Amino acid sequence: MRLCDIGHEVGLLSDESYEKYLEKQARIEEEKKRAERTVISPSAALSERLTELGTAPTDTGVTLADLLRRPQLDYASLSDFDPSRPPLTRGEIKTAETDIKYEGYIRRQKAEVAAAARLEGKKLPDGVDYSEISGLRLEAAQKLNKFRPKNIGQASRISGVNPADISVLLIWLSQHPEKQEKRKEKSCGCLVFTLDGGDPSILLIRNKRAGNISFPKGHVEEGETERQTAERELFEETGVSLKITEPFRTVINYKIAADAAKDVVYFAALSDRVALTPQEAEISEIFWVELDRVEGMLLYDNEKDVFRKGYAFMRSKYPGFTTQK
Repeated sequence: MRLCDIGHEVGLLSDESYEKYLEKQARIEEEKKRAERTVISPSAALSERLTELGTAPTDTGVTLADLLRRPQLDYASLSDFDPSRPPLTRGEIKTAETDIKYEGYIRRQKAEVAAAARLEGKKLPDGVDYSEISGLRLEAAQKLNKFRPKNIGQASRISGVNPADISVLLIWLSQHPEKQEKRKEKSCGCLVFTLDGGDPSILLIRNKRAGNISFPKGHVEEGETERQTAERELFEETGVSLKITEPFRTVINYKIAADAAKDVVYFAALSDRVALTPQEAEISEIFWVELDRVEGMLLYDNEKDVFRKGYAFMRSKYPGFTTQK
């Protein structure tokens, strides 16, 4: 069952079979919700059944889900006290019961996985001498110097490095942010100019979340070139489809967190004044703006500098652009 989504995505599972799988999952989820809200009233018969099965009787109402979480109990043993139970297959009942019974374990396991993932993201610097870190045990320092883990997650899996040593490393990293490897992000965008239908203009967008006005841009996806990213993001955010061929390229960078920085690569292109279609989830407005108004609308100095560079490039290549500011 765990692979049905993937199987359908890659074409190994038919639409009909996948629909049956989704219906089955929906019945299981509904049964789990029903078990959480179904209260079984106390009775002599219930107390007798619980005692027979080796678990404590109850003198108050208890949910079906809470009873199922007891290791001695299962759906079959509680059927006499659950008259509203819907008709489910044996497999559906077993799955619902297992999910309810081990919910706490599963939740803890997911939390541990999430914690492990965070540790993997804590990079350890190259060249550090672990014997100089105060609080690390001698054995741990020796092992760390020998194996040179790339991150805290790797360090935690080294024999001879215990949880106390990991705590020391985390404290040391927090006290020495300059030692941490900086996480780097990259986005690409495009300055789209037009000479079509009036004064020379440029395409600007207003971000729905932040509210600021800027140029179309977005994160680089795996396998894309910088130009491909800029073209894709331009189309997704504005509906403008074009091929970037101009040699103009400029980069701005800024800090986005204590351990992270971002590069934004901008290209330039000339376009007709085409119809615009904003990306509903992210963009609230798109507009063509006359060039003498642009700097007054941009919030950040580095974006104003990008505009000036792009404008200078277009003026040098296309006589239709004026020198207006």
